Amino acid sequence: MTARLLVLCAALAVGLVAADAPVRPVKGLHNVRQLTPRVLSGSSPYGADGFASLRRLGVRTVLSVDGAAPEVELAARHGLRYVHLPVGYDGVPPAQLARITKALRDLPGPVYVHCHRGQHRGPAAATSALVCLGEMTPGDAVRAMRDAGTDPRYAGLIGLPHTLAPVPPADLDRVPSNFPARAATADLTQLMVRIDATWDRLKSRPDAHDAVLLQEHFREARRLPEVARRGDAFVTLFEQAEAAAKRLEAGPERVEVRAASQRLCTQCHAKFRD
Repeated sequence: MTARLLVLCAALAVGLVAADAPVRPVKGLHNVRQLTPRVLSGSSPYGADGFASLRRLGVRTVLSVDGAAPEVELAARHGLRYVHLPVGYDGVPPAQLARITKALRDLPGPVYVHCHRGQHRGPAAATSALVCLGEMTPGDAVRAMRDAGTDPRYAGLIGLPHTLAPVPPADLDRVPSNFPARAATADLTQLMVRIDATWDRLKSRPDAHDAVLLQEHFREARRLPEVARRGDAFVTLFEQAEAAAKRLEAGPERVEVRAASQRLCTQCHAKFRD
């Protein structure tokens, strides 16, 4: 164990780590941040190195808010418990936030909260839960999210802490505590339903925020094994759709941009769905 990790673990034990302190570099992890003495956030662990680093950091519970299925068995081999409570880029639903908050309160710590890159959903979920626990102010939560790299274009994430207040312990006691190690994740059909709903909103009410969400939907879709199994041509269409959504963000009201995006959808449906 390196001297840096020894110092950090000792600080964790006595509660001396400053809030929102970056922890770098850590092998197999990215964007690791110490939010409170017992809560960290960061990226998905990358292979055995990532879980070994979490173990050396003193982490006991890994809480994923990412859509991808977590590596539960690999975590268990390193003595870590996995909890999977996925959220989207449009915000954290109240019921899911209550479960995340209860998990941070009740499960063995330190707890490492992660999404895919450790920038958006993970910091948003962790800091919002800490606001609900009364361990962070909304202002401190937003600053911690910005320090982690949370994009302000994700209005449902960056603005969430200011809608929250500490939750009475008795209310948290009533939240279900059956935390899944691997939750049911969205398959391609479910994700396409979300893409269709976002696209319908864009057509009826052009908005840059929906264009940002559309980009993330296509990016998430490219991570699905089902998409990869359909071959390079299918993956390429999702890459092109993500690029088109990026153009929509810059000009969501432009008819010709929306028409180009619609042609991509029609092309994909004709070849792979219809």
